[in-house]
Amino acid sequence: LSTDDGPEGAVSRLVADPHQPRTLHTLMADGLYRSLDDAQSWERVASEDGARPTVIATDPATPGFLALALEREGGQTAIRASGSCGEAWEDLEVLPRPVHGLAVIPSDGRRWLVIAGREGCLQRDLAAPGVMPTEVAPGLAGFYAVASATNAAGVAFVALAARSGGGVWLSSRA
Repeated sequence: LSTDDGPEGAVSRLVADPHQPRTLHTLMADGLYRSLDDAQSWERVASEDGARPTVIATDPATPGFLALALEREGGQTAIRASGSCGEAWEDLEVLPRPVHGLAVIPSDGRRWLVIAGREGCLQRDLAAPGVMPTEVAPGLAGFYAVASATNAAGVAFVALAARSGGGVWLSSRA
């Protein structure tokens, strides 16, 4: 594998777009890069001075949707969303701590961004401002990652990987 024209350096995440088979997104220290041609060429579509992109999520139900976490100096995390495959971005939230995982899930006719971090799990309705804490279980020391999926019966659910040997937690429904 090789490419002559692309981002160079350590890749922290590589995500395939679920709606566009030739589109890839990769997180590098200096930003989010996108390829629309099976990694033949790349362009940077998001960055912020003094911030490092740490997590990206797509929405399996919404073409072009991306959520991005950018960790700033001092530990704050800016969360942004794009409905245009990275062409334009909307600032959603600035959280006081690092974010370790993002996932999008439908619930009750709305789309939610689930945010996993050291302090716990948060949710944000993508149509309204503000985050809400989600109680998973008492005594957990936060989460390393979050993923969303839909089971064979068509029910959406979330899986959270807990820190400090806390196991993997599955929602009973979205």
